[in-house]
Amino acid sequence: MKRITALLLLAAVCVSMCSCGGSLVSTLKSYLGAADNKKPAGYIETVTTDEYEYDVYSDHVTLVEYLGNETEVLIPDTLGGKAVTVIGEYCFYENTVIETVAVPASVRSIETGAFYYCTSLRRVKLPSGCTSYGEKLFSWCTSLESVTIPAGMTVIPDYAFNNCTSLTEIIWGGNVTDIGVRSFSWCTSLVTLEIPEGVKTIGDYAFYNCGTLETVTLPGTPVTISDTAFEGCDKAAGIPSGTDESVPGVSSGISDTETSE
Repeated sequence: MKRITALLLLAAVCVSMCSCGGSLVSTLKSYLGAADNKKPAGYIETVTTDEYEYDVYSDHVTLVEYLGNETEVLIPDTLGGKAVTVIGEYCFYENTVIETVAVPASVRSIETGAFYYCTSLRRVKLPSGCTSYGEKLFSWCTSLESVTIPAGMTVIPDYAFNNCTSLTEIIWGGNVTDIGVRSFSWCTSLVTLEIPEGVKTIGDYAFYNCGTLETVTLPGTPVTISDTAFEGCDKAAGIPSGTDESVPGVSSGISDTETSE
């Protein structure tokens, strides 16, 4: 069904581009329910180079689409003399070439689906100063092996790492308070999981069908866990109420319950 939907979407995008012109990402946004094409205040112009299409504003640059074909991408911190502060919606969408990407310290916002479906992406470096993240950031990045959650990411967005089937390691930045809906669902290579101190909620289906998950460590502070958060984790047994020790993971059926010391 997903492939059929994708093909229909692609056909619609191609038809639209042939008839109306415009970039793939700009056209894709309109079909995926992204914001309309009206530019925010301060917009000056759109520039296209061999590597990027980007919007120039009075005080910053927003990346619109990556046009290069490098396997290792180092996103520049400036373009045209202005700081790159935003990686726009679906900027790297369905790029199957890039394997590593480094996001510069200048970036403050990474929008919805920025790296969605980058199936060859194995490693990513995110800046600690970036504080705004959209949904589906790395969804379907099926080669992503490890991720370090930066200090500025306090909420793991919905679907952020959905279907990252090669993900074996999550290194937490220490400031996460909420883990969103389906944020790590279908991460079928996760074996151990340590929920960091400070997490207050784990959302619906957050770790849904992480079938290899065996061991979960809960924080010592209270955390509200959705009753579907660990549904489909078939190797998991259950989490005793109130522990900060490594224990067997969680099976389906956990109610929205606070655990505490």
